[in-house]
Amino acid sequence: APLYLSVYYLMILVKYSGNWTFIQRFYSVRDERASQKQGLLTAVFFFLFPIIFLFPSIAARAILPDLQNPEMAYVGVCLKLLPEGIMGLMVAAMFAATMSVLSGEYNVTAGVLTRDIYQRLFNPDAGEKETLWVGRMMTLLLGGLVTAGALFVGGFGGAFEANKLFTGLFAIPMTLPLILGIVLPRPQPWGALATVGVGMVIGLVLNATPSVSWELATLIEIVACVVVFLLSGVIGQPPVADRQRVEQFFRRLATPLTEAEKPTENPVFARSMNRLYAVALTVTGGLFIAMSTPSLGQNSGKFAFGAGVLCLLLSGVLWYWTRAAGVVKPPVVEPASR
Repeated sequence: APLYLSVYYLMILVKYSGNWTFIQRFYSVRDERASQKQGLLTAVFFFLFPIIFLFPSIAARAILPDLQNPEMAYVGVCLKLLPEGIMGLMVAAMFAATMSVLSGEYNVTAGVLTRDIYQRLFNPDAGEKETLWVGRMMTLLLGGLVTAGALFVGGFGGAFEANKLFTGLFAIPMTLPLILGIVLPRPQPWGALATVGVGMVIGLVLNATPSVSWELATLIEIVACVVVFLLSGVIGQPPVADRQRVEQFFRRLATPLTEAEKPTENPVFARSMNRLYAVALTVTGGLFIAMSTPSLGQNSGKFAFGAGVLCLLLSGVLWYWTRAAGVVKPPVVEPASR
């Protein structure tokens, strides 16, 4: 339905705009211009790559018309089309990709909880050793909560339904104040707290009402959160200290970095990372070729072999490029004029 898709895309837009894993890409770049390039590149990739990633699941409707569980579409297509060796490699890759994403999410979220909540609100004098210990405990706590929650995913209708429900309940009221607070100077701090509280209550009540569909409940929650946050900018006057802090924040946002403030890139570190990528591509290409060799008579084996060759070619180009970039040409000495 158009309403369902519109609300779902709006929810994902809000969620991604406040995702700490995505946000760190912007404050890890050199300057404002680099952050704009990063945003454009991310938008292009997220527009194109999901088509590739989701194509096996879409094709499952034709390849596996009798599939009972839709969440098994990707795995079912792989089991039907991939050679045995490549299937094992794919399972390992899926585990590695999942662990990598979860590790990044845990580290980023634990860093926010440690630096922005524990150290700022509870113990401003905490040293590096203490914050490191707290960060590890936060990571362990987050991992335990996610693992425990995964045991109950089936009760919500599967991973997709659970993600859709909890994103609407919690991500929207917590993320909207972050997004609007960067572009609007008038809303007050209490508006952010009120938005979180009102949004969660409305989301819980509406989603617990059988006669209200998910898309309608989520849309009402989004509108209510925006209205509550905007009202905090027209009701009353903020304290002078808060107003000055907000004005200083927006002045900093509008002031470009000077050359002295911009970090410099370490060429040795960049070259080492590129070589690490080249080695990873070499190992991946070798595994593809080795696993696909017994199945070269099948189309899937030929595709896997071609993917391995492509990985090896890319690794060679990357290694040559980093080697050429690391060559420092000696200065040309002009002969002294007489």
